[in-house]
Amino acid sequence: MEALLSALNLSITDKALLIFSPICAMLGSLVHAIISEIDLSKFPKPGKNGKINGSLRTPLELLLVFKWLFSRLIVGAIIGFVFSLYFIGIIKEDTTSLSRVFGFAVLVGYSAPKLWNSQEKFVIGYIDTKMKDIESLINKKIENAESNEG
Repeated sequence: MEALLSALNLSITDKALLIFSPICAMLGSLVHAIISEIDLSKFPKPGKNGKINGSLRTPLELLLVFKWLFSRLIVGAIIGFVFSLYFIGIIKEDTTSLSRVFGFAVLVGYSAPKLWNSQEKFVIGYIDTKMKDIESLINKKIENAESNEG
């Protein structure tokens, strides 16, 4: 990996961007996961037998929660990596510039689920529009073919 990075002539700042932006985005995604799972406006109250919310999670539920959390972290890391690619070669080699980019990476990771959802809605809407256009063209050609036959 180091040989690949050295062959690309990346500065130490660029290497730091590639390594720490995904980590910062993962932290932002983790914060979003915590906030979406826990109601931070209320202090948790013990339920039955002193357990929080009255029940402990089963092993299957814990596995699903781990899978959900791991998926969120992976999405955050991918977005953080892509985010870092935008800044390679243009950041001054000082800590102020890097800290601003890393702070922004945390915010990008925090909004990662919303970014993926909005992108998905856009792509689905775009595909639906194109499919309707194709369908109308096909219908016009059918109508033209029928009118030419008659």
